[in-house]
Amino acid sequence: MRSPTLHHGLALIESQRTPVLQRMTAVPLRTLWQSPPAAPPGTSGASAGWSAGQWLEHLVRTLRLQRRGLALWVPLARPFATRVRHRPFARDLPDPFQLAQGAGKAPAPGPFAGTRVPDRSASPLPLAALAGRLAGETSALRRVLDDVEDDVAGHVKVWDGPSGWINLHQVVRNIAHHERNDLAHIRAVLDAVGAPA
Repeated sequence: MRSPTLHHGLALIESQRTPVLQRMTAVPLRTLWQSPPAAPPGTSGASAGWSAGQWLEHLVRTLRLQRRGLALWVPLARPFATRVRHRPFARDLPDPFQLAQGAGKAPAPGPFAGTRVPDRSASPLPLAALAGRLAGETSALRRVLDDVEDDVAGHVKVWDGPSGWINLHQVVRNIAHHERNDLAHIRAVLDAVGAPA
């Protein structure tokens, strides 16, 4: 990968998943798809009663949506970003979930239609299949970003509703923030359904 910042961001995304996925391997399949008796803190609307499996599938769907959008946008925005690569740019992005929580409001309306997940408790997907899809989407995102130079990545801009215009470094950081938030939901659901720690 040509950008050390993007490489580090993708490594962060993968590393923060590891403990949750390891915990999930010790949980029976039916329990992974069992809805909590009460909505975990920080959830509302469509996601309030999601099982741990639904949250994990949501991560897969969200990453797929983001990766597909970037695969289309990066080649279009790259020529302009290359021309202005000498200008300064930000590499980090404050966690919108923490900022919203501190302000007592939701960071974004959602989950969006393309990332909502049906109830699969009657026919649960195996954890290995979901974890494989998530790893596959991460690898595909890495391929999209693999040849983007660090300073060019700082000027490929993408619109993010809660954060406004952000560059590729910040997009990857935002994915990490989103996943960290949703992984916390998975841990809360696992605790609520009595899954082993």
